[in-house]
Amino acid sequence: MRLYGLLVLATVGCGDDLSPDRMDGMHADDAAIDARKNPSCAFAPPAAPTGGSAELGAADPPDLNNFTPVDDGDTFQSYSGPQGGYHLWIDVRIKDMDPGDGNDTFTRPQTKFNIYVQDGTRVNLEDCAYRLAYHDGGDGYLYLSVAWLNQVLPDVGVAINDTPLRLEVDVLDRNGLYAVDSRQVIALKPIPTPIGP
Repeated sequence: MRLYGLLVLATVGCGDDLSPDRMDGMHADDAAIDARKNPSCAFAPPAAPTGGSAELGAADPPDLNNFTPVDDGDTFQSYSGPQGGYHLWIDVRIKDMDPGDGNDTFTRPQTKFNIYVQDGTRVNLEDCAYRLAYHDGGDGYLYLSVAWLNQVLPDVGVAINDTPLRLEVDVLDRNGLYAVDSRQVIALKPIPTPIGP
């Protein structure tokens, strides 16, 4: 039994078979990496919006399903997490776009967030587009099923105190409809987030 356990441990770290038919998206010279690139990071929208609409909003925890419209110049609460990070909860609603078939995650729209300081520097930590679920609000809009936590660089987050930020969202559906929205907000000093780590 011990020999079997050692054999299992010895094989866990082994690289994958990198034959040409198994290398889609991988580098031949990197046998140590078994995982393929997260397909949600492969975000390639058109050069300009093509249809539908997206609107940024806010949702303050603990209720992350309550979309609140945000206008340019509005205040936007920032939060400090129990693990030392800083973040903004950004909500989104879309219109005249395809939410996907409800079963396959890869039919959902790709949703990408960006947060910028005044000099145009992007300060959110994650660079991926996510295939997020939207639900029908019964008012012509599809709402993000839960507001998205956007972490910002720690040195930026700790200094937020009536700080101008530009929030952006890009949404690309499976049919190629692409919508964007941007808001100039004033981020308020972080308060402890009232939910989860």
